[in-house]
Amino acid sequence: MHRESVDLSQFHWLNQPQNTTVTGYSVEFDTLPDTDFWQRTHYGFERANGHAFLTRLWDDFSFSAAADSVYETLFDQSGLLLWVDADNWAKVSLENGPGGGTSGMLGSVVTTHGYSDWATRLWTR
Repeated sequence: MHRESVDLSQFHWLNQPQNTTVTGYSVEFDTLPDTDFWQRTHYGFERANGHAFLTRLWDDFSFSAAADSVYETLFDQSGLLLWVDADNWAKVSLENGPGGGTSGMLGSVVTTHGYSDWATRLWTR
């Protein structure tokens, strides 16, 4: 497998958060409250104001990432987003779920044609 360095200068923000720092191979930022990505769920929840640091990809790719996150409130999360457009995207995240402490939720959301569907599983930190 061929590995290339990531040029973070080629990335751009979708809904830029507060206090962003981009250096070398690192991106740090503070999220704003009540931000997320969801579209037309069965219970009527919609949100398209989450923070994402994006770059354009044209060919097949693989990647790895590491996240160091601080979860302060219920539903705080961090993850990865594959963005096509506002109606088509997928995300995976680790979320501070009900109960807090040393447990949380591993989740995925797939949005196609403007409708989101999700799956979760408990995880232990």
